[in-house]
Amino acid sequence: MSRQLVIVGASARACAESAIRAGYSPRSFDLFADMDLRATGPVTRLSAGYRELDSLFPPGDDPWMYTGGLENHPRLVDNLCRRRPLWGIAGRALRWARRPWRWCAVLRDAGLPVPDWRPVSGASLLKPLAGAAGKGIRPWTGGDHPAAWRAFRQEMVFGDPVAALFCGFHDRVELLGVTRQRIGGPAGPFSYRGSVGPIDPGPAIATIRRMGETLGRALGLRGLFGVDGIMAEGVFFPVEINPRYTASAEVIERATGVPSVAWQAAAFGAGPVPETVPPRCFAAKEILYAERDTAISSDLGAIPGVSDIPEPGSFIPAGWPILTVVAEGASEREADDKLNKLLNLLCKNK
Repeated sequence: MSRQLVIVGASARACAESAIRAGYSPRSFDLFADMDLRATGPVTRLSAGYRELDSLFPPGDDPWMYTGGLENHPRLVDNLCRRRPLWGIAGRALRWARRPWRWCAVLRDAGLPVPDWRPVSGASLLKPLAGAAGKGIRPWTGGDHPAAWRAFRQEMVFGDPVAALFCGFHDRVELLGVTRQRIGGPAGPFSYRGSVGPIDPGPAIATIRRMGETLGRALGLRGLFGVDGIMAEGVFFPVEINPRYTASAEVIERATGVPSVAWQAAAFGAGPVPETVPPRCFAAKEILYAERDTAISSDLGAIPGVSDIPEPGSFIPAGWPILTVVAEGASEREADDKLNKLLNLLCKNK
């Protein structure tokens, strides 16, 4: 009988599927309880948000981990750690990873490039301190400075959005892969829409590796974590740390065939360290958002490459995610082309 792994987050499906491939039985708590997530094991829908976890999260000896969204609730994460062991980042490490002045100072002191998180001139962005998936980010147009506990300004770096996925161990940090990000859409001009990869960042890979090692050592990051950034003229500028299983982990996993959860387990001494293997293909994913209020048809589950499938007949408000589309190819361009064809087909049938 496989060991249970409890997974909590806005969307747990990709992580739950990874857990199964790594030999675990997932039990999930998320905001949507989509059809394919329910196929992986027991699921509890957090219909009233994360505040329900105080009453619903079960104590036990089996581990738990979290995906996107929960990193903005460090006190809740710490409370849940008292009920069962966490495979992930909590306490001071979590708080420091979410405070730009902390990790910017760490990287700057190590001689690594960082954007100015409190610029006095030039183009800048206003970013919520407790943001997720790029929502709520907008260009700074002047006016009053934001309250320090709500938002901050960050120098705008112009270039290509990319993301690096790492796994931190007690004595080192492994770079698992780098992906190109798709940004923008109904959820906002800087919202996360998808990823493709793994990509070769060229000479910048040395800087990216050093960033991961520096952050892991200085902040105490254990297990999976991501660093979003902008590639500008061959230089990688980090713009955010995601101290947990990231959306691009699914892309890296599909490309390499190595379950991300196996890396997470190894980081906490629960299994062997996976072998680092070259990618067998390129993978691309995109979240399809509702441009208008949308009713879900009954045939989505029959379309290959479609994930995070809502219940037929359910209603998705404008601006909310409908589903995720994933495609694979022998090159980045082929994976992108296949993804775009599938997206076009779905949009015609909406």
